[in-house]
Amino acid sequence: MEAGDPMADARRRTEDRPGYPPLGLTAAVLALGAILLGSAAVVGIAEVSARASASYEAVVASIVDEGSEQQLVADRRGSRQAQYRVVSVELADGTRAEIRSDDLAVGERATVYRSTGGTIAATIPDPPGPLEWAVCAGAVLGALALAVASVRTILPARTGRSPATRCGRTRSRRTRPRRR
Repeated sequence: MEAGDPMADARRRTEDRPGYPPLGLTAAVLALGAILLGSAAVVGIAEVSARASASYEAVVASIVDEGSEQQLVADRRGSRQAQYRVVSVELADGTRAEIRSDDLAVGERATVYRSTGGTIAATIPDPPGPLEWAVCAGAVLGALALAVASVRTILPARTGRSPATRCGRTRSRRTRPRRR
């Protein structure tokens, strides 16, 4: 083998080397990652699709109580706890919900929006944008890539063949490159 021979480099990469995890373990980790990312993609697509297809109706509600809630907020300087004002609203049919609002006062009547799914909001939420759809598509593509990588990792271990011979390439008997 000459130094810089591409076939020698390919053979060296496909050999089992000490210090690396077994192919079965690598394939299992990749498969687990594909399953987790695929599950997250399904949940994300379901949530984004539900927001995209939701319709809202305006309903009149009475503001009956006021409170606050802590929420973790992150910005470029780090994360911190922030306190938000929350009001409890009661609809005409007796349904109660809590919404975040700085403008609504206890005792007054206000127009709130109820979605087809039953959630109540102070304003109509924006529909999902192209970035949210792209993140969902990226999660699906990432899960597929991890699944393919998992299968391609385990196949040489099961068949006993290296990736080079599996693709139809065999070792060349020639040790020197051809002259042109």
